[in-house]
Amino acid sequence: RVTFRNGCVPPQAHLQRLTDLLGRLTLEDLGLSVAVLASPRDAITYIQVVQDRAFEICIFALPQGRRLPLHDHYGMVVLCKLLVGTLRVEAWDRVDLHSKEPHQDTEALGCLAGYGAVRPAYCPPTLAARLSFEASVEAQQDPIIVWPQQANIHDFYAEEGPCVFIDVQAPPYDEAGGRDCRYYQPP
Repeated sequence: RVTFRNGCVPPQAHLQRLTDLLGRLTLEDLGLSVAVLASPRDAITYIQVVQDRAFEICIFALPQGRRLPLHDHYGMVVLCKLLVGTLRVEAWDRVDLHSKEPHQDTEALGCLAGYGAVRPAYCPPTLAARLSFEASVEAQQDPIIVWPQQANIHDFYAEEGPCVFIDVQAPPYDEAGGRDCRYYQPP
């Protein structure tokens, strides 16, 4: 709670400590196993560990070959630590078409919907974005950090074995406050 008490972007020292702790975390530390998290229907498993107004911690399990669709964490910082498996990550940065920065390599991502079945009013039909990175991530690697304007739109694909990862999201999603999860159509 101390790390995120002053808003979305934590002080560097707090962020480093949290990153170090997550980097050492194992599935066994959480008292979980891949067998416990495995879905009998080959579905994605979501477990909310804790949530308050400042942050949320949750666990996802993706069976091999499953994809967590392209989605965003609008206005959030997210630390994501893969605990098991090999995860393919494709991450995008929003592009402000009104800025003076060059717009080469910009793609249009179609906004599909929030948690509900309809596209939220605050989600434009298309969003300009630039590919930030693509990588295969393994459990022994450092956590991925998503910033409000960097790698904020991403999808995950379970390349090898089931993949289990833990997210620390700050602040948490808040549909009423305009911070809903939005899904996008890849280019």
